[in-house]
Amino acid sequence: MYSNFIKLPQHIVICRAIEGAIFIITLTFLLTVYKFIYSIIFLSGFLTLNRNGVDFSMAKIQISENESLREALRRFKKMCDKEGIINQSKRYAYFEKPSDKRRREESRRVKNIKKAQNLNPNLFSS
Repeated sequence: MYSNFIKLPQHIVICRAIEGAIFIITLTFLLTVYKFIYSIIFLSGFLTLNRNGVDFSMAKIQISENESLREALRRFKKMCDKEGIINQSKRYAYFEKPSDKRRREESRRVKNIKKAQNLNPNLFSS
């Protein structure tokens, strides 16, 4: 019968899973899945590699004795919003067209300029 992996011409792999089901998987599909997992885990900042191994950098909170679970969840959600974890993971979950990316970055620049003008009105005046 089949072994676990049988290599076929250059870009097709047949793998046998549980209960003898056979799947034909292209290497481009495997590469796409790998890139997606890489972008979610490493580019979003959840995992970082260093000399000692892998670091997990995630949002954490300490719950005090007299704090309710509702307050702790609210604090955790605020922390995630402040660090941009949810927005960043949503951004990497789907492909973003270059025009949408430019539009998002331009609106962010305009927002930052308006914020700076509100803090110091004479900063950008001529």
